[in-house]
Amino acid sequence: FLPRTAPAVTAERSVTVRPELPGTLHLSITERVPVLAWQVGAHRYAVDGTGLLIAELPVIDGTSDGTAPADLLPTIHDGRVASATLAVGSSLDPIDDDAASRLGSLTPADLGSAAPSLTIDLTDADGFTIRPADGPLCVFGFYTPTLRTTEIIPGQVRLLAGLLATGESKYARITLASQTAGSYLPV
Repeated sequence: FLPRTAPAVTAERSVTVRPELPGTLHLSITERVPVLAWQVGAHRYAVDGTGLLIAELPVIDGTSDGTAPADLLPTIHDGRVASATLAVGSSLDPIDDDAASRLGSLTPADLGSAAPSLTIDLTDADGFTIRPADGPLCVFGFYTPTLRTTEIIPGQVRLLAGLLATGESKYARITLASQTAGSYLPV
């Protein structure tokens, strides 16, 4: 007799077993595929397309050569106090997951930036932010299910790309209030 424990989170999304005679089992396994990494303090998690934290990943400390599959995932650096409770098996808030997936898919070229990389942060003070390497802090803000939905992100990206096209070195901070309005602080 073994004690019952809670099921562990696995990398499998589903497993289908189909018995077939004589004495054959056919297994069909659908794996969970990580689409982004979510970093909270010293913990970095692989997140699948449903927002489920499926595995803990090594934190990139600058010694990685950048070729490991986990190194290639867009990483969201979550500095919010409430996020300290995240762990493998927990799920991201659906709005945060949607915003992170949309923002994590962006490249510097999508923003009209000449930077080699982007850093994406989520903080209690500013919500979601993106910073091109050596570029301005671009504040996308907080999203909600009804008042300020993630549907505005493509418009915010277009607005930002228009500003950065005029010279990203001119700006210290850009706040994208909506799809059509924002403010900026010059350098």
